[in-house]
Amino acid sequence: MRIGAVIRNCDGLVVAALSKPFADVFSAELGEYLALRESLVLAKNLGPSGVLMKLMLLLRWLVWLSMLVVLMQRC
Repeated sequence: MRIGAVIRNCDGLVVAALSKPFADVFSAELGEYLALRESLVLAKNLGPSGVLMKLMLLLRWLVWLSMLVVLMQRC
């Protein structure tokens, strides 16, 4: 599976993009999580504003929490 992400600025212009292969991805949910995680890493490396960084940290926590819920439902 390959994941992709695009980061846009406030005007909607593409600032950065990525495409990355991942092995052993068995669900769409995991693929979405990996794409979000990789885009957050890319945005962090680009040096976004403090407000945007706080939003990304909140999103990361929410994604982690949702993945935990999915894993708990499978047990």
